[in-house]
Amino acid sequence: TYGHDATFTTAALSPAVETGAATEVGATTATLHATVNGHGEETTVTFEYGETAGYGHTIAGVPATLTAAADAAVSATLTGLEPETMYHYRATARNAGGETVGEDVAFTTAALPQDPGHRILLPLIQR
Repeated sequence: TYGHDATFTTAALSPAVETGAATEVGATTATLHATVNGHGEETTVTFEYGETAGYGHTIAGVPATLTAAADAAVSATLTGLEPETMYHYRATARNAGGETVGEDVAFTTAALPQDPGHRILLPLIQR
């Protein structure tokens, strides 16, 4: 004889997060990258960034929400950055299983392009 049927629920897994390298780094812009696996749970992704590892700013990832049980590329484009400044960032993902914070990564914005100035060329007149 068999016992009574029983049901159980497995706990959700927290997301896996890998912060990637920044690309398209200019004087005032940069694109942040991460790889996130929400393990089939609805997972929200953000990036924290700032001039120190204390961050201070948050931007939503694109896509901001994942549902697949596979690695997915997530990015965010920053604008309004200061030229020639080091920025720290990390990806953060949260789902029913908890929150996972990616490793800290840093990049330095480029210098502003130099203004070559304007020159006026006048013809040489001989007398």
